[in-house]
Amino acid sequence: MPKYMEIYHEVRRRIVVGIYAPDKKLPKGQGSPLNLDVAS
Repeated sequence: MPKYMEIYHEVRRRIVVGIYAPDKKLPKGQGSPLNLDVAS
């Protein structure tokens, strides 16, 4: 996967998490893009 696509998905994930769960604190270990990309 091209690096720019990884960056795009990471930024998009952070934006979506910020919009839908702004006050939600992720436990340690849940910040991995892989964990949240599977759920989204």
